[in-house]
Amino acid sequence: VEASAREEGRVWEEGSGVRELLIFDMDGTLLLTPGKAEGISLWEAAHHAPYPHPSWLDRPESLSLPDAISPGPVLQLWPLCAGRGGARTVVLTGRVEGLRAATERVLAEHLPGARAVDRLVMKPAGSAMKTAEWKVAAVRGLMAECGARLERVAVWDDDARNLAALCAARHSLQRALEAEADGQPAAQRRVEVRVMDAVAAGLELAAPHTSVSSRSSSLRSSGEEAGPVAAFLGARGLLLSAQAAANGEAAVRMLAGAWREGLGGG
Repeated sequence: VEASAREEGRVWEEGSGVRELLIFDMDGTLLLTPGKAEGISLWEAAHHAPYPHPSWLDRPESLSLPDAISPGPVLQLWPLCAGRGGARTVVLTGRVEGLRAATERVLAEHLPGARAVDRLVMKPAGSAMKTAEWKVAAVRGLMAECGARLERVAVWDDDARNLAALCAARHSLQRALEAEADGQPAAQRRVEVRVMDAVAAGLELAAPHTSVSSRSSSLRSSGEEAGPVAAFLGARGLLLSAQAAANGEAAVRMLAGAWREGLGGG
């Protein structure tokens, strides 16, 4: 995390007493933005000219089609998080730093109620790190900035590679935070770190009383696939009870419902 972000982090700790750190991916999580093939087709139709670049997501053109951007699976959670006392909301995106102005504009236009983002963290241009690895490092840095009062961390993402990396690091992130407490024994620290599959949560948020058709080939409500469902959810660190994990639909409902209650509880 860049130096300016570290300076802001000290303000978080000393001035506000951050207790909750709520981190959202952007593309596919807060917002649905067009992928390369769709985006290039839309851009060419709008400009009546061939798209002139070989890449898409690292170009400002990828964020220049406002009519092609729609709400993502967990966008409705944003108003419950932003402006919440003792909490800080972060958008953590793998888009490169050079797109900051375009990204800020898109977020300002599409977030409910124009609620501000406390921090927008973007991948440095030219970084050799894989996005999943970089996101783990960024989360670690953000947690360290929040200081000893931090009690709860939630990360929402839709990419399976990012989710796998974050879940693999979840316990080490939690232990590191506990170890940095101001003289408090780790056993007395109440730190909760959760990694949330945005698409699974979005399915439940969109239709809480209907069957979940699928998240992927391993996320189904069929009792015959309870094993793969439990493995899929458990691998993402969702802290589900064994009984809930035995049924994919109930597990997804517990995931989304627990956070709706927690984030809406003042």
